[in-house]
Amino acid sequence: MSYNVIAWALLAFYCTKHPEVQEHIIDWFKTIEKADWKNFYELKKDFPSCSLIGDDRVVFNIKENSYRIIVRFSFNYKRVMVKFFGTHAEYDKVNAKTIEPII
Repeated sequence: MSYNVIAWALLAFYCTKHPEVQEHIIDWFKTIEKADWKNFYELKKDFPSCSLIGDDRVVFNIKENSYRIIVRFSFNYKRVMVKFFGTHAEYDKVNAKTIEPII
């Protein structure tokens, strides 16, 4: 059973805003979509640089750490809710544990 990425529209919006990262987001999405992880430790094998930050939230480094994606995982239900996408500088200005998507 594959993962359902909720708020894909948020990432699609940012792909238009940051076209230089589009290919990296699509690669990330394809990996997430086809995965069958049961927990964070299995996820970490495919994304060694990701970090668990609490409340089932995970931060991914995209395009050599130039961008960040924050998502909330539900490993039991195979759902991933995108909470944030932005540059590393934008990420430094938000609370990664509480941010909610804004378009």
